[in-house]
Amino acid sequence: MSIPKLQKEDPYAKFIPYVFGGRLHSEYELEGLHFHWGDTNSYGSEHILNDIRYPLEMHIVHRNRKYESVAEALNHPDGLTVLGFFFQIREKENKNLASIVRNLWHVHDVDSATNLNETFTLASLLPAVEEMERFYTYKGSLTTPPCSEAVTWILFPDPLPISVYQMNKFRHLASDSNDTPLINNYRHLQSIGSRRVFVRKMKPKDTPRNNDTIFFDKWDWLMKKH
Repeated sequence: MSIPKLQKEDPYAKFIPYVFGGRLHSEYELEGLHFHWGDTNSYGSEHILNDIRYPLEMHIVHRNRKYESVAEALNHPDGLTVLGFFFQIREKENKNLASIVRNLWHVHDVDSATNLNETFTLASLLPAVEEMERFYTYKGSLTTPPCSEAVTWILFPDPLPISVYQMNKFRHLASDSNDTPLINNYRHLQSIGSRRVFVRKMKPKDTPRNNDTIFFDKWDWLMKKH
């Protein structure tokens, strides 16, 4: 799901969501979001936390504002920031995912695209900001070719809910012209190598925010697929 491209002189450009703070040394502007999932509820996420692999992982991709495009950003180690969120099977449907799930049939065929006929806020997909104080972050790469070492990953460990019905809607998408199900579209686990993983722990509610805090600006901006 991509975000409409706006010129800097466009009056709405200033409302595009971006993140900054924490271990980020620049402002990162929202580019889009996508999902990775498996063919069962036992795996599908691209990251594993405490030996748990979730059935769905959502990536919200941001580009460093120093660079004009994602293509340019991929050439720099500080080019992108990706926020990762996990989903866990629950009995009730996640109403905040409804706008996406009910439009998946429009993109059933491989390489198909559609415009959403409804809008929603990015913030509506996620927990409240005050519930996102704890996260892991590390310097890594894209999980799809060309796997550029240009990503600061920020992972939020507390999973969001998704129902079996909603999960199966993703699995009914086609990966080729033979209608082969699009499943297991995640990268196999890679060695951590020499990377360092940092964790930002929860602070008491009465503790002022400090320089470790990531700020999410304008996340109530309406998203509409174009």
